[in-house]
Amino acid sequence: MKSSNDGLVRTRLRELREERRLPQWIVAAGSGVDPARLSIIERGFPPRESEVAKMTKYYGLASEDIWPER
Repeated sequence: MKSSNDGLVRTRLRELREERRLPQWIVAAGSGVDPARLSIIERGFPPRESEVAKMTKYYGLASEDIWPER
């Protein structure tokens, strides 16, 4: 996964969640990702492989659609 100079990773997670008008806790519960980790990932910190799998399954998208630079 590519990252910017500050170590953050470009992600569409927050955008996808907000487009669907879902609160963060609903996405966390539905995906199985810890709510605190979801918050961190939405801010651009690199996800773990297990979190990538959970989020792609939850949203029904390919990982490239969520993490374009991956």
